[in-house]
Amino acid sequence: MEYIDAIKRPFSDFKKLLLGWVFSVIPFVNLIAFGYQLECARKPGKTLPDWKNYGQLFIKGLLSVVIWMIYSIPVMLVFFFIAGDALLTLANLSEFNPETFLSEMIQSVGTALIIVMILGILVAYIGYYAIVSYAAKYRFKDAFDFSKIFKGAFTKEYFFGWIVGGLYSMILGFVGSLIPFIGPGIAGFISGVAFLTILGDVYKKFN
Repeated sequence: MEYIDAIKRPFSDFKKLLLGWVFSVIPFVNLIAFGYQLECARKPGKTLPDWKNYGQLFIKGLLSVVIWMIYSIPVMLVFFFIAGDALLTLANLSEFNPETFLSEMIQSVGTALIIVMILGILVAYIGYYAIVSYAAKYRFKDAFDFSKIFKGAFTKEYFFGWIVGGLYSMILGFVGSLIPFIGPGIAGFISGVAFLTILGDVYKKFN
């Protein structure tokens, strides 16, 4: 699939798009929109899938959040470990010196941010493939089939798809942030449909 087709997909049916916008801006209910985006990954194409089985969409969206949270555990653990180590180092200073304190803080926080950022990018890269793997057959265990996930995630097709989809999501996210309250949800739905369509199409080529 051409990237441009995936980007145009959310706008192929305004009624379906509007419904997605409505669900996306309502807290908790937006899990239905997440479930719908999974359908876009499971059935990549130029047109939007039908809205149906809202209860199932909600559950699927909830499970996708759970999968994402599980994949995020290493990032949180590393962050808290480094932060705790930094605080312990500062607590063990023999005497309080503003220059020493500031130097230690900058060094500790800077190191933590770099490590967490690198790990976060890696988790996001692999995590999206895990989400798409789950969406293929809606089997929770497929999101943790690491041999299959690592094999598919480290291909040039997935890499370029992830980059294009990620950049598009960042741009829309920035635009959406300029619109109070509803902007982020609307931008998130549009970019989510396009992004997961791209990745879903890549996934089908290797499975």
